[in-house]
Amino acid sequence: MGYLLNIVLAVAVLGLADLGWESPREWPWMLFVLACAPVLLGRALHALVLRGRFPAADLLARLLAISPPVCFALLVGECGWCASVERWFGGSASFLEWPRWTLVPVIAPFVFFQALAIDARARALWTPATGGRWRAFQLRMFSSALLPIAVYVAASIGIGCFPELRTRIEVVALYNVLFAGAMLVVLALFLPFLLRNTWETEPIPAGTQRSVLESVARAAGFRARELLVWRTGGTMANAAIVGLGKHTRVVLFSDLLLAQLDPRELAAVFAHEMGHAVRRHVFVFVALAGGFFLSLDALANALLDVNEWLAGGFVLAALAGGYFAFGWLSRRFELEADLYSLALLRDPQALIDALEKVGGSFRDVASWRHFSTSRRVEFLVRTTHDARVGTRLLKLLRIVSVAAVAWFVIALGAQLWTVSRAAPVELVQAELCLGRYERAVERAAEVAELPEDLARLVQRARGLTSGDDDLARLERSARAALRAGDEVAAHEWLTLGALRHRRDLAIVAEAVREWHVDHATDVRAVLGEELWTAWSADLEALRAR
Repeated sequence: MGYLLNIVLAVAVLGLADLGWESPREWPWMLFVLACAPVLLGRALHALVLRGRFPAADLLARLLAISPPVCFALLVGECGWCASVERWFGGSASFLEWPRWTLVPVIAPFVFFQALAIDARARALWTPATGGRWRAFQLRMFSSALLPIAVYVAASIGIGCFPELRTRIEVVALYNVLFAGAMLVVLALFLPFLLRNTWETEPIPAGTQRSVLESVARAAGFRARELLVWRTGGTMANAAIVGLGKHTRVVLFSDLLLAQLDPRELAAVFAHEMGHAVRRHVFVFVALAGGFFLSLDALANALLDVNEWLAGGFVLAALAGGYFAFGWLSRRFELEADLYSLALLRDPQALIDALEKVGGSFRDVASWRHFSTSRRVEFLVRTTHDARVGTRLLKLLRIVSVAAVAWFVIALGAQLWTVSRAAPVELVQAELCLGRYERAVERAAEVAELPEDLARLVQRARGLTSGDDDLARLERSARAALRAGDEVAAHEWLTLGALRHRRDLAIVAEAVREWHVDHATDVRAVLGEELWTAWSADLEALRAR
């Protein structure tokens, strides 16, 4: 998982801020106070290690690891960081809205906290020389984990330069699905290139190790673009195949792994990694994740109509279940890759020896994605003596894989059918958002049945034309309707303006809606002092009628 969990938590913090977790305070200076937390935790960790209090040190190390998103949450939720960024740069800092460049200063404190935590751990647990190598490696790992978000934000900012395309992606679910699919394809194709240039890598030099790897690849009929040494500063023993096709994928072997293993063991590990590619484990995981999240989205939206808390609880429970299900499948895919290595090389002892060397003193420790070394060795011994052990696992995983792909196909088909049906109505709204009122009226005429609210907006837009002063005209019409005591018409004019990204008109529209529902509403509190000053005369005229 690396730093993925911390990044997900930081993104969740920004989502919660958009949903209402915000502070009336603006204390941006708390950035420097909170920055002391990882530094102090690192010093305390170092002191505990020196005293030999390892259980307490382990707990403190875990707190240090999770401190970046916690500090970021406090800065955003309790110290008004997003509001400060909006005030400094004069633009929206919302994460749930279309990404803007202002997201960079919004997320910057989290990156700062994470870098401090990495540095604190390096100082606490390593010598200066080793700590420097470990720090550089971990910073590269963190940067690579941030890359997908950086690519998405950069692409979104680029698309934002084309208002029509951006609006269609924002408003029309079908366009949104196509955009998400295109982003996934781009990331999948460019991931090997991105990691190749983010991590410290270089081609494995000519010699015994490269000859062994090329020989195993030929025996398996496996092709890859490059065989690379992954420089980790001797801190990690690992291997991986990154990329989806023979023309783009690269094979990575960490420096520590290459130093630990003899040629037979290295061949066994390479065969194991090829097993993941040959059995299409990444494809199955993508299908499983796609089916899961598409289904979760549909069910959560259905539950939102019943109860928001019920929908939220369901999502959290489903995510927890998905977490454990992913780990369950991942551990068994590791065993399937072990079986592929055995079938290809017929050298179980080489794979067992490699596992024992990599596992070392942690051979009995399991993880979320891997069985313990002792468990995997036990499985290899059992399947060597009884082929039915491996056969049963292969049958189970074949069923799971087929079910995952079928789930994804069904969920994707249902999603495409749903968004395709909604597209004509959403295209009408998109035209209103673009201020193309004549085209909105034309599209509305082609739709059999428009939602009532949208139909009223289209009716209100009849006679409007696109022009330089159309937003000013919408505001003038809204003010005139307020003075005439017609809050329904005023709300519709304001909503048309809000669709054009006039944030002030959106706030006034919400205030008018709340007052229409309950005349006791404190409109001034909803608007804030600045907007109240600008609109008080019109709103007072409405209330006087």
